[in-house]
Amino acid sequence: MWISNSNSNGPVFSSSGESMPTDLITEGNCVESSRIRGFLSISRLSTDDSINTHLDGISNDNCDKYFKQVMLPQWDMRGKVISFCGDYAARLRKEIHEDKHEIPKFDLRLDPYALKAHQQKIDEKFQKVEAIENWVTNEQSVERIIHERSVTVLNQKCYYKDWYKQYLDSTKHL
Repeated sequence: MWISNSNSNGPVFSSSGESMPTDLITEGNCVESSRIRGFLSISRLSTDDSINTHLDGISNDNCDKYFKQVMLPQWDMRGKVISFCGDYAARLRKEIHEDKHEIPKFDLRLDPYALKAHQQKIDEKFQKVEAIENWVTNEQSVERIIHERSVTVLNQKCYYKDWYKQYLDSTKHL
């Protein structure tokens, strides 16, 4: 995750996997979330879950640099992925509500189950949206908890600073 280079003027940090796979952020991956959840898990494991180990190897002077070069990019990527799927679920929900109010005309004499099949499609779409919204909400909660824990560790190992505010400030310009 980070590299300490003792031959230079201080540690050089690099975040392995700074870019997420280009095919990760897709609507299909929001529906079948195993790839996204795998990415989130690996990202958390390589940064937040091992923050104590990483901070043990650097001086307090380099905490800011570590936070900006390693933690912020990972937090940002994870936030973008989760937000993408949350936005996708919101668009789907809006489409469903629009579709629900526009009931097509069915000739029930020709197909007595057409209306029931249409309603079943809408119900399946609602279930899909709710499943996406549920995992997005869960992952957002996990992120909040992980950020709080990482900030606590940063404050203990480095010095007190409003690390989370710095993260929020860095995402405002996006």
